[in-house]
Amino acid sequence: MVLRATGNRHTAPGNQKNEAGNRKPGTVNMCTGCPGLCCKLVVELSSYDIMRIMLRENKSTDDFLLVVDAADDDAYKFQVLGKYAKFVMQMRENNSCIFLDETARLKCVIEKSKPAICIAYPYSFRDGHLVMRDDKRCPTENLRRARYAQHMHSIMESNMWEWDRYAEIVEDWNASAKGSETPGEFMNFATKEMELETSPLGSVYRKFLRLFRKREH
Repeated sequence: MVLRATGNRHTAPGNQKNEAGNRKPGTVNMCTGCPGLCCKLVVELSSYDIMRIMLRENKSTDDFLLVVDAADDDAYKFQVLGKYAKFVMQMRENNSCIFLDETARLKCVIEKSKPAICIAYPYSFRDGHLVMRDDKRCPTENLRRARYAQHMHSIMESNMWEWDRYAEIVEDWNASAKGSETPGEFMNFATKEMELETSPLGSVYRKFLRLFRKREH
């Protein structure tokens, strides 16, 4: 698949870009001292996450991406090959993320390309808001930092913006797809939609395009 859009993290209106992963300039990393407990959870990826990892880390989808069957209640399931699927990160045999440095450092090796769901942890996005996850594994001290990050982290809003756009992409695809398309075809569709959002004019055009699609269906 060809990805032509920028690999930068998109920024919600009114926010300044923060490319420091889960760290706010001038504050302590909220993951300091944690033994990587959340790095053994399934990481669901949006098309924005995938594009960023490919372009910034010079990775192919074979290096890190899995397409798995989606559950009925999965919010971001897309229709391909006659079933619903979703994108997730590959895991090692010991069930840790492939991008976790398992030496004494215990550090994410793609810190500046870290998926939105990882940056937000131990929060998740629900109905456009950050809520504490039921499966939170953070040590107590880290949770205190997480509460600070919830209020101070501008990048959280940018991540929610991306997932909101991804939800729109999935909705539009599912409304028009025949069901026999491949995951690669879905990703190409998503890439074109993301490219439109890289400029104000393209964003306006995409809004009108979505209205036209809804009238067609």
